Amino acid sequence: RVAKLQTARDALRRDTAEPADVAAAIAPAATRLGKLESSVSEVLKAEADRQRNAERIVLSLELGNLKRAMDRGGSYAAELAEVRKVAGNRLDLATLQRYQNDGLPTVAELTRQFRPLTSAIIDADADQKDASVVDRLLSGAKTIVRVRKLTPDADDASVEATVARIEMALREGRLGDAISTAKTLPPKTITPATRTWLEKVEARQAVETAMAAIDQQLKSSLGATPAPAATKDGKP
Repeated sequence: RVAKLQTARDALRRDTAEPADVAAAIAPAATRLGKLESSVSEVLKAEADRQRNAERIVLSLELGNLKRAMDRGGSYAAELAEVRKVAGNRLDLATLQRYQNDGLPTVAELTRQFRPLTSAIIDADADQKDASVVDRLLSGAKTIVRVRKLTPDADDASVEATVARIEMALREGRLGDAISTAKTLPPKTITPATRTWLEKVEARQAVETAMAAIDQQLKSSLGATPAPAATKDGKP
């Protein structure tokens, strides 16, 4: 019986693997599994990056369509809806949404609408309620042939000079400067038509500012950084 027990013990020892032997046996499999997991992680990361880049490209294209629709004038609700569909909640589109159905005049259209208002503004400033008949006749005669400066002197604070500065800002697309300059006009020169026009300019400026902010946000998400400014010798 002792001999049989010894024989059984020896067989059990042969059949039972030591922990070191087990570790050595599964080490190659564990290494291969680790490499496989790393490869899968890289594939998933690459796919996520590809999807994000694709979404950014589509969003950039949709924003381009939106800008063109806004520059045409009229409603841009359909183009804005496409941008919202791609962007989700990542972009602030509240200002653009406010005017999406009716649209807004372009800068060129606002400039054209201001031309007939210039005479009304200047006449309103020159109008005097207690003027004599002769003064009124002279004032009416001035409306037949008008001659005014288009490039006023820097120290000229007259209404005529202010109107010229507004026109200059409009021609150069500086809506913010046009608005701030218009607000320096005397209250009596702001007719209902001029006030309506100014509200359109302010709305257009709000939309332009919102679009600039959206562009900057998109550039930030793309990781774009401005190139360093070059010095005179061409080196940054």
